[in-house]
Amino acid sequence: MKSKKLLVVISIILLVIIVLLVIPASREALIRVYKFIIPGPKLLDIKRSSPPPIKGWYDWQGKRYYYLESEKQLGWQRIKEDWYYFDGQGHMTRGWLELRGATYYLNPQNGQRLDGWQDIQGKTYYLSPGTGRLKLSSWIEDEGEHYYLTGDGSPAYGWLEQDGLFYMDPENGSRLEGLQIIEEESYYFEPGTGRLETAQWLELDGENYYLKDDGRLARGWLELEDSFYLDPKSGVRLEGFQTIEDKLYYLEPGSGMLMVSQWLELEGEKYYLTEDGSPARGRTSTPDGDYLFDNKSCLLLADLSRPVIHLSYDDGPSKLTPELLDFLDKENVKVSFFYQGMMIPGNEEIVKRAYEAGHSIGNHSYNHPTFTKLSREEIAWQIEKTDSLIEAITGHKAAWFRSPYGATNQSVLKNVGKPTIHWNIDSEDWLGYSPEELKDELLKEAKDGAIIIMHDTHKNTIEASKLLIPELKKEGYQIVNLEVLFKVKGVEAEAGQVYFGI
Repeated sequence: MKSKKLLVVISIILLVIIVLLVIPASREALIRVYKFIIPGPKLLDIKRSSPPPIKGWYDWQGKRYYYLESEKQLGWQRIKEDWYYFDGQGHMTRGWLELRGATYYLNPQNGQRLDGWQDIQGKTYYLSPGTGRLKLSSWIEDEGEHYYLTGDGSPAYGWLEQDGLFYMDPENGSRLEGLQIIEEESYYFEPGTGRLETAQWLELDGENYYLKDDGRLARGWLELEDSFYLDPKSGVRLEGFQTIEDKLYYLEPGSGMLMVSQWLELEGEKYYLTEDGSPARGRTSTPDGDYLFDNKSCLLLADLSRPVIHLSYDDGPSKLTPELLDFLDKENVKVSFFYQGMMIPGNEEIVKRAYEAGHSIGNHSYNHPTFTKLSREEIAWQIEKTDSLIEAITGHKAAWFRSPYGATNQSVLKNVGKPTIHWNIDSEDWLGYSPEELKDELLKEAKDGAIIIMHDTHKNTIEASKLLIPELKKEGYQIVNLEVLFKVKGVEAEAGQVYFGI
């Protein structure tokens, strides 16, 4: 009977032990009881080689695990919107992870898989959003910016050669596009691709630039099949007349090409561009003849192989003068006006217009006295009074003088202080000839170097001029102002001298 009872007790004890071993909490309690009841070496020293089955996170011997329904999780696991990786033993991975040819990075503190831009150990990397995979040797776009990730996954900075040449921002690695200044040089990167543009023209905001073989923006003189000039500061291609290193050149509008050894016509005026592209000045020989050009404006003044003639008008300005000026503008003809000082007040705009149009301005006294009957002081007053009126309008005193009635002598010439211009063809327009009669008579007397006197105070003279000027042109005459007349003839006009024709 005792044996049976003992057997029952032993069976119960064994059953309890089995239950305690199966249930983790009971097993822990059993171990504690066992250690407490039986001191010293234990025959039942139970050692744990893995964490007990639980639900959720479990830290065990410095490792972290995750259990789901008492099963230890392996591989990639998504836990509360974050991804983690557990190795073959269920250990949560931290830091860099190499897996089937891909690289990932898991937060060293909590093991979460990182993605997007990350600073890792002092270096920047890009981990693909959604996968966390480290991008290598490839372009990426992030928030509208482009980056290139090198062989180790870090972004490229500065110059990048990758199926073309690119430049990545030295600070953030973003790909630069458009016009950029790099190390004090300008470059242009194609918008949309960022590829460096080379050896080509570039139009940007209505301006033209040239990109050299190395991509740098050209500046200064550029020699291609033709010559061009780019602004030394901005690199913009210059066009039209440009002063370069104290010399004038003409660059063709629209192309910027330097024009050489050819004629140029602009707004009715002519220029000749020499072999080096600079416009001719003074007396110049061209392949088709010798010509005279203005030393300042470079305008063609005269063809030295053709005759020249000068038309002069006295006693104005008058109410008829604007009509004459209109016609002279239309015909592109330059003449001279010898003004009486008393006629200037109220007609200042006429004087200004004549001067600005390039006509010669002369002093014809203040009130038209006979100069040979005047004292030195009276001559001086007549000249100075009129000069002051002219200077107030044009900024210059009259360069020329014509004595009323042509009356002069050595005393007059000496005291005038200017070259005196008389005439060798007198229209006598004040006698009332018809415009046709005036035209015919003046054409008959016309000759090379002649100076014709008329008056812009008579209507018949204005109408006669409209008939005469086209006819003189048909006969090959060049109608020029006094300055050109003297230059063509190679004569230096001198104060104290009188000239009747050149």
